[in-house]
Amino acid sequence: MWPLNSNDPAKWRTNVGTYAHLKYGKVHLGVDLIYPQQSPAT
Repeated sequence: MWPLNSNDPAKWRTNVGTYAHLKYGKVHLGVDLIYPQQSPAT
């Protein structure tokens, strides 16, 4: 597992993919949890 935050640039990750939303499948029987992308505030 890599650190999620670090002041050491050698530990930073680059070219990491980004996604429009996040989905957790089968959180409960017949239920998926989806966090949709939100537009930035204007």
